[in-house]
Parts: sequence; structure tokens; C-alpha cells
Amino acid sequence: MKKTDKLLGTGSFGDVWLAQYEYVDVAMKIPKFQSYNEKDREECEREIKVMSKCNSSYVVKLRGTCFHENYFIVMEYMSNGDLQKYLEKMKDKKSESPLKLRYRMACQIVKGVSYLHSYSINIVHSDIKSSNILLDEYYNAKISDFGISKIRSTTLGTIGPNKGGTVKWLAPEVENDAKPTTKETDIFSVGFTLWELMSFEIPFSKCTNKEYLYKITYGSKKEEIPEGTPPVLKECIERCWEKDPILRPTAIELVEKLQQECKISHSWQLFSVSVP
Repeated sequence: MKKTDKLLGTGSFGDVWLAQYEYVDVAMKIPKFQSYNEKDREECEREIKVMSKCNSSYVVKLRGTCFHENYFIVMEYMSNGDLQKYLEKMKDKKSESPLKLRYRMACQIVKGVSYLHSYSINIVHSDIKSSNILLDEYYNAKISDFGISKIRSTTLGTIGPNKGGTVKWLAPEVENDAKPTTKETDIFSVGFTLWELMSFEIPFSKCTNKEYLYKITYGSKKEEIPEGTPPVLKECIERCWEKDPILRPTAIELVEKLQQECKISHSWQLFSVSVP
């Protein structure tokens, strides 16, 4: 394993570097801790445990781990970075990010969540947002960052933290009532991630703190859906934002809804769209 000098990203957990393993580019995630710390070690092992369960085209793959002299996680390299940075870059040149491409990304994101929520995998991600969606060389979207995810078990209950996520993407029952994250709260966050694909904005970035607090306390935690959003995608986003978790669609329902629209409109080209 050879680490390069190219820093791919950084966060509260640690830094991600471009590396090479047997002449193949990979991403090496190095925790900030390099000495034994029970809490940090548990978080790192939790992410490895979750990633090791996953084998999907819509989830970033785990390539390997090391817990000997140095700690690190080796993951699939996603050469086009995260979705949030991509949308920020394309905000002033939207014509270079065609709707077909972004619709394809939306389909891939909900397929990834559907896979995580499936009976055999049964994972609550707890932090779905654009910066945790990575893009490969062909701008295919894959879910990443499982540091606060939890594996649900019918016999053991929830393995992992009860709360988590990033405030502006959080479902109101988590943000306001401190309830644990669930598959339904993941779906609420999916709604804002799909909204980002259409708006090229971060949720509530135009609100002052006072306006935001008023909205989540007395109103509905929603954004205005941009003009030009395909009706089926608009409907999916609105359903994801339902205040009552029971009324939100499941991930598989979202997949079926978006795929059905492709069949109706004969939009098979969505999945062979040219990329920038």
C-alpha cells in the first residue's frame, strides 16, 4: 500500500488520501487517532462492520483495513469527489449538468438506500446528505460514510448510536424530539438530498438562524422545490418530507416510482447519458 500526497477529503473522523494498491487507485481513510482510544476505536470498527456487509453498485466498497501499527480503512476510489462539491461547482454552469444526469443520480441514491434498508442488510445510515454521496469517474452516485450508521437486528435491537446526522438534513422528530434515527428518518434526509440535485443549494442556506429555528419550531421543515423539477421527483421529495414518519415512502417505493416514470416516458437514455 502506497499513500500519495493527494488529500481527497477531511472530516471529524480523519483524513482521506489517494493511495495505490497493486497499481490500482484506492482511497485510504486515516483516523485522527493513532493511539488506542476505546470510543474512537469503536466508531472505526462500526464503520468497517457496516461496510463489510455491503456489496452493491450503489454503495462505496470496502477494499481492506489495517489495525496493526497504524489504523486505516481502504475504500473504492471515487475520482469525482462528493456530490455537494460537484453541485457547488456546477451551480453557475448548470447547462453542463444535464437533468438526465441528475435524475440518474437520484435513482442511484434511492437504490443505494433501498439496498441498505433491505431485509438482508438492514442498515440505517443516519447521515444521508450530498457530501456523503460520492461520484465515480462516470458520475455514478454511491453512498459512503458509515461512521454513525447502525445495524438493526430483530433480536438484539439497534447496534450503534441512537442519534446522529447533520442538522439541516435531520428529520424533525430527531432534531426537535431527540428520537433515534430510523429508516423513516433516512427517507426524510433522502428528500433533501434529492432537492439538492434540483436546486444546486444546501438546505436552508438562505435562512438566518432565527428564520430556520422558527421554521422547524412552528412551520414545516421544507424548502421550495425549484421550477423545472420533474413532477415525479417533486412528488417523491414532498412525500419524503412528511412530518409523520408513517406517511413517508419506503426506499423501495421511491425506486419503483422513479423507475416507472422512466418506463412511461421511455427515458432509458437516462442511464446512458453523456457526462461532463
